Parts: sequence; structure tokens; C-alpha cells
Amino acid sequence: MTDTSTKHAMPRATRPVIAHTLRLLALPIIVIWVFIAVLVNIAVPQLEVVGEEHSAPMVPADAPSMEAMKRIGHDFGEYDSNSSIMVVLEGQQPLGDDVHRYYNGLVDRPLAGSQACAACSEPVGGSVDGGGRSELRR
Repeated sequence: MTDTSTKHAMPRATRPVIAHTLRLLALPIIVIWVFIAVLVNIAVPQLEVVGEEHSAPMVPADAPSMEAMKRIGHDFGEYDSNSSIMVVLEGQQPLGDDVHRYYNGLVDRPLAGSQACAACSEPVGGSVDGGGRSELRR
């Protein structure tokens, strides 16, 4: 009897070198990436910490508008904060009653017994008559 299993066997196909190398090194590559991720997470400061350390106000403290806002708050005894917010409502059509109710809710909610909102002024809004008076509040 002769051994025919080796005579008729297909020749073994050669694997591409890059694919074979990646297959062999898959686990070490993953371990290295995890190590790099942990190392960067430990060595580099967190984004939240950097943001808190280097945060800057939206308006510089020495800007004329900021100095004026602080002086107005001091002179009228209203606030000593350097934070402000502006609400602007506009539309293609004249603002209706539903928009006025929405605006009133936006303005009234922070003022209702909250220490976070010290003052609210409405210098201009809605349609303004010749004397500069606002008609947004109804």
C-alpha cells in the first residue's frame, strides 16, 4: 500500500504577509492601545479641569460695558454680578398673545423667589412708541 494522501494534497496557499502579521500581533496591538489610552488619561489633565482653570468671561471685566453694568448694579443696589442674559423674540408677523405669555413666563420664572436672578430690566422690546416705551409686556 502506498500513501496517497500526500501525493494528491493541494499545495498550501501562502498567506499575505501583512494580514498574517496583523493576525499574529492582534492581541499585542490591542494591549498597546489600551495602555496608551490609560497613560494619556493619567498623564494629561482632564478637559473639565483645564476648562475650569482657563475659563474666561464672555465679556472682559475691564470692558466699558461690563464696568457700566457693575456700576449700575452698585448705584441702584440691585446686583453685583458680572453675568447677564438677553432674551430676543422676533417674528415675521407681529407678536401675538401666545408669544407675550411665553415671554412673560421666561422673565417671571427666574424672578419668582430665586436668589440666582437679582434683577430684570426690559429697556426695549416688542413695538416701541416714540418715547422708547416697550409694549412687549401685556
